[in-house]
Amino acid sequence: MFDNSSLCFNLRFDTALLGAGPATFVIDVAVEVPLLSWFEPTFTPDEIHSPGVRAVWAQTACYGPIQEDGVSQDVTGALELRVNDATRFAGHLVLDVSGTSSGQCATHKARADVEFDIAR
Repeated sequence: MFDNSSLCFNLRFDTALLGAGPATFVIDVAVEVPLLSWFEPTFTPDEIHSPGVRAVWAQTACYGPIQEDGVSQDVTGALELRVNDATRFAGHLVLDVSGTSSGQCATHKARADVEFDIAR
């Protein structure tokens, strides 16, 4: 039997911040993800949310039924950029998602804890 399942954490931030040096961004939002995932989610930040993060949500994929409606998620965490210069983008991302993920085979709780180092 073949199963190809995935869980993706989507994060969009202000690209004007690329190369601006180290920074930490607090993430605390409510998100409404529409049925069609290529549409922008409705993003409602809490008062402590850092404005550099423009959208964040979780999405699943598998061989299963597609959701019939949009979904709601609460997302908290932090994006820490330890290196943010002309050649590298490196740091740590922690996200906790509660609510229904968008896509097939929905989950109701997900966590990401990722170290990253990306050449630019």
